[in-house]
Amino acid sequence: MQKRKYFLRRFRQYLILFLLPAALVFLISLEVSITRFTKAQDETGRDLVRAVNTDLDLSLNNITQQNVQFANNPYMVLSLKRILEKGTNLSYAESINLRSLNASLKSTVTTYPYVKNICLYLDGYDYCYTSSRGIEPVSGTEEWLHYYREMGEQDTDIFVLPSDDNEQREAKKLTILQKMPFFSGVVVIQVDVNKFKALLDGAIPRNDSTVVFLNMQNEKLFAWGDGENTLELMKCSLPGNGKKGIWEKVGSSKYLLHRSDNESFRIRIVSMTPLEAVVRQTRSFLPSGLLMLAAGLAAALIAAYITTARNFGHIAHIISVLGEAERGVYPAKADPRRSADEYDAILNNIIRLHLETERLNSELEQKKHLQEVASLSALQAQINPHFMFNTLQMIQFKAAEQTSETNDVVRMTADLADILKYALTDPLQPITLEEEIGYLKKYIAIQHLRFGERFIIYYEVDETLLQTPVFRLMLQPIIENSILHGIRYREGTGYIKLTVFEREGVIYFRVFDTGAGMSAEKLRELRENINTFNVRNIGLANVNNRLKLYFGDEAGLKICSIEGQGTIVKFEIPKDKMQKYVTKSKIM
Repeated sequence: MQKRKYFLRRFRQYLILFLLPAALVFLISLEVSITRFTKAQDETGRDLVRAVNTDLDLSLNNITQQNVQFANNPYMVLSLKRILEKGTNLSYAESINLRSLNASLKSTVTTYPYVKNICLYLDGYDYCYTSSRGIEPVSGTEEWLHYYREMGEQDTDIFVLPSDDNEQREAKKLTILQKMPFFSGVVVIQVDVNKFKALLDGAIPRNDSTVVFLNMQNEKLFAWGDGENTLELMKCSLPGNGKKGIWEKVGSSKYLLHRSDNESFRIRIVSMTPLEAVVRQTRSFLPSGLLMLAAGLAAALIAAYITTARNFGHIAHIISVLGEAERGVYPAKADPRRSADEYDAILNNIIRLHLETERLNSELEQKKHLQEVASLSALQAQINPHFMFNTLQMIQFKAAEQTSETNDVVRMTADLADILKYALTDPLQPITLEEEIGYLKKYIAIQHLRFGERFIIYYEVDETLLQTPVFRLMLQPIIENSILHGIRYREGTGYIKLTVFEREGVIYFRVFDTGAGMSAEKLRELRENINTFNVRNIGLANVNNRLKLYFGDEAGLKICSIEGQGTIVKFEIPKDKMQKYVTKSKIM
């Protein structure tokens, strides 16, 4: 029961944590999608009316141009007049003219299959000539004749007759009136609307939109598409010519309207895209949004179950550990599980505290033992060097008594005793550079006795730096390395040069030798070895580590070498760090 209560509480918390962001992301994505779809529909609508307008121009302009050429031909117009004057009683020559006129009109109808009929009419005559039936009487009640007379009053060259839905269903034709430019007459063009729509269907993708053709008085001509309420469009506000579309309620539905005017034929083209088209596109996004919400719900359930089960398991474990602790039984190590929540933290802190106490007690005992061993070793170390130093002095005195003069053995023994005493004196106590070089020269004297004139050493030391504090045996291991690993393996006399100088607050130490040098591979190995205490390079490793310990990593040894030419060992110490070394040594 208690577990169920905590599960429901956790579920509510995780439901808010997972579901609320998912719902927010879903709503934002939905809004972005609607905006994107609406913008796409707006661009599609504008492209549609522009394409229809262009296609209308291409379809009708050629016909009207041919009619203009015919009406501008005086010979053809005079022939037409003679034909219309006599009606059906024509002479042979007039019959020839009639066939020529008929052929001209038939060629236009044949070339443009959506042209249903072309009628030629001249003012003041009782007949007209049509491409479909030839000479026909004019009764005066024809609808096109009524609009043609109105064209004279309005001073327009082209007029398209309006029609209602019933007329479109029955006649299925579009009538265009075009005045003759130089004669009093009119060319009446009747377009088969269905064929014209088929032409548009093959050329322009309409999708869900309906395209309505109006004249400039917003009277409906015909509609291309399946949209309803097209007659209601004449009661609505239309968008500007070529402008951004507007949403308008047409009849009982809402549409996105776009408009493009054809000035040549005085036709207004309006596209109607239903709101359902945008809604239908938006619905395609709903499954992914619902899936996102379902995933958030499932994640909340799983997280609540896992957290509740784990927490109650940890509570049981805490009770068990505390019970064992009361009996004096402690776990051997802390729970390896990571602290994922407050219960883990409490349990692991209890166990960690116990283990830490045990570890500290063990380390304390171990340190006490090591301290005792170190004390014994220190006492032993004080005895052994003192014994060796006294022994060397005894050997020196005995050698002097035997030879009654100061020979090489006496000098070597004396120098070795001094060097040993110098090396074993308090290593933390700094000395001057002058002292270091003095004891270095005693070491060189011993090596001269060993190697003779195999090497010559030069000292180029700035005298103002002789009182600079340094640590003991800073230079001797480097010089020893040059002799034993460089000069020793070279034929003839080798040269070693020690240079010490100051530049911009930094003291530079350089040891050059003309020894055997080393290959790039051996140089890389040496650079790695001096960072560890390797038995083959213990002297350089000792100096390198002491330099870094006292003066920082940048003071470490830097070694360059060319096989067959020699080696350079160098290091630099800032003067301010030397002063800190002296201050620290005094404290210690």
